[in-house]
Amino acid sequence: MNSTELSKLARMVRWGGAVAVLLMLGATSCGPAVEKPPPEPRLDEGEVRASLEALLERDRARDTDSTSITSQAVRFYAARDGRPAWLSRGQPTSIAGELVGALQTAATHGLDPTDYETGALDSLLQSVRAAGHHATGAGRPAMRAALDRKLTRAYLAFANDRLRGRFDPATFAPNWHSPRWRDLDLVPQLERAIAHKQVAAALDSLDPVTPEYAQLREALASLRWLEAAGGWPRISAGELLKPGASDPRVPELRARLAPEGSSALGDSADMRYDKRLAAAVRAFQRRVGLQADGEIGVAARRELNLPIEDRIARIEINLERLRWARDAVAARHVQVNLPEYAVHLWDGDTLARTIRAVVGFDTTRTPIFEDTLSHIIFGPSWRLPMSIIRNEVIPAMIRDKSYIEKHFMKVYLRADPRSGELRPDSINWKKLQADSIPIFVRQEPGIANPLGRVKFMCPNPWDIYLHDTPTRGTFTRADRRASHGCVRLERPSDFALWLLRNSREPWDSLLVAAAMDTSHDKVVMLPKRVPVFFAYRTAWIDPAGELQFRRDVYGYDSLHARRVGRPLERLVIAKRE
Repeated sequence: MNSTELSKLARMVRWGGAVAVLLMLGATSCGPAVEKPPPEPRLDEGEVRASLEALLERDRARDTDSTSITSQAVRFYAARDGRPAWLSRGQPTSIAGELVGALQTAATHGLDPTDYETGALDSLLQSVRAAGHHATGAGRPAMRAALDRKLTRAYLAFANDRLRGRFDPATFAPNWHSPRWRDLDLVPQLERAIAHKQVAAALDSLDPVTPEYAQLREALASLRWLEAAGGWPRISAGELLKPGASDPRVPELRARLAPEGSSALGDSADMRYDKRLAAAVRAFQRRVGLQADGEIGVAARRELNLPIEDRIARIEINLERLRWARDAVAARHVQVNLPEYAVHLWDGDTLARTIRAVVGFDTTRTPIFEDTLSHIIFGPSWRLPMSIIRNEVIPAMIRDKSYIEKHFMKVYLRADPRSGELRPDSINWKKLQADSIPIFVRQEPGIANPLGRVKFMCPNPWDIYLHDTPTRGTFTRADRRASHGCVRLERPSDFALWLLRNSREPWDSLLVAAAMDTSHDKVVMLPKRVPVFFAYRTAWIDPAGELQFRRDVYGYDSLHARRVGRPLERLVIAKRE
C-alpha cells in the first residue's frame, strides 16, 4: 500500500470513530433510559425474631391455661430467649422437614393428620424453602416466624396425643374412673429433640412400650391396605346357614373370609359348605366372641357384614386406650376385660389363665378403674347395696312377707347393727318406700347367697369385687351382662389358687375347696397385693397373635368416636343393606 492510500485509510478511521462517538451520544441523550431493577430485600434475621415475638405476645395475651399447647409453646420459646427453633439463618433446617414427615405418619397411630395441619404446614415449609434468602413473598420475616411457631405447635400437639391421648378419659363417661397415667413435660423433651436433631425418634419414644401397641398398628396398616383394595364383600340375608349345606351364599362366605387370612378354602364358586370353610368360620367366630359353632345366623352375619371402616375405627379407639394406660404394670396382675366377659391372670408376659366372667347389666355397668386385690373372703355373707334394698327387697316384701326368710336374709338397724336382728314383720315396708331407709339387709353364707362361696376383695369407692355365684348357666351365654356391677367368676377356685400361690400356708385345691365350704366369713390376706385392672378393650392382639374384636357392650366406642368427631353410626349407615 502506497502513502496516498495510507492517508485515506487514516481519515476514514478518524471519521468513523467520530461517527461512532456521535452515534453513542445520540443513543444516550435521545430515546428512553433503560433502568436496572433495584436489588431484592435480603433476609434480616432480627426481623424474623421480632415477628416471632409479636406472635408469641398475642399468644400470651389470649391463653390462660398453663397446660394448653399455646402455653407450652410460649414456655418453650421463653427458654430459648425467643430464638426460632426450626430455622437457621432464616432457612428451614433438616429437622423441620423431619417433623413434617413424622406428622404424615399420624394415621398409622390411629390419629388424624389434619389435627396438626400437616398439609398446610408442608406447603408453607416448601414455599419458605423456595424463597431462599429473599425477604419477599413467602420469604417475608412474618412468614418465616409463622412457620417456626406452627412447627412448634404441631410437634407439641402430636407429642401430646401420642403420649396422653386426644382427650382426658376422666371427662369421658360417668363410669370411667381410670385416668391418664402416662405423663411428661413435653417442653424440655422438645428442647432435647431439637438439640440432638432427632425429632422423629423423640416422638417415637412417647408411644406406649407394650408390644401390643406395635401389633395393633400393624393390624391397622393391614386393614387399611384391604380398605384401599376394596374391603370385603357382604353376606346376603337368608335362613340359618349350617356346615354341610349347599347354598348360593357359600361363595360369598369364602370371599368374605379370604381377605382375613383364611386361605385354602377351596373353589371360590363351590356352593358346598365344607369342613375347611366351617373351620374358618369357627375361627372367625372365636375372634369376635361368638359361639364357635360354624353356623351363620343373625349374630354371625352381623359381624361378618360390619364394614371394614368400622373395624379400622375400633382399632384406632383401642390404640387411644393404650395411650391412656400405664406403661409399667406389675409382673403379676389381673385384667378384667368387660366387653370380652373375661378375667385374665398374668404372670409377667405370660397369660397363666383366662376365666369366663359375668359383668354388670347396661343399667348397672361395671365401672372402669384399677385397684389392688388385698384379701379373699371364703363363705361370705352379703350386705345388700341400698339400691337393691330399695328397688328389689322392699317391693318383694310388700308382695310376699316371707321373702326375707325364704332368701336366708337378716335385717339390722343401720345406726346400731350390734343391737341385734330385727324381725321382718315388725317393719312397715310400705312406709320405707317413701322415707329414708334406716335398715340394712344381710344374706347369710350358703347356696342361696348370690356371692357364692368366695369373694375377692379390692376395696374401692364403688364397692366392686369379684366373686363366685350359684347361677352357673349364665356362663354359657355369649352376652354375659347380668350382674349389679360386680364380676362373677366361672372358676373361682382356680382364681383363689393362683392368688394364694407363694403363701406361707401351702394352699392346694383341697384346702381351697374346704375353705369354700365354710358357713361363716373366713378372711385370708393375700401374701402380696395383686393389681387388678377393670378395662374396656374391644380390639386387641391375643397371645397367639390373633386380632380379636368384641361388641361395644356399654357404647363407649360410639361415645369415643363422637368425641373425636368421627361417629361410628355413619359408617354403619353408609354400608347398611
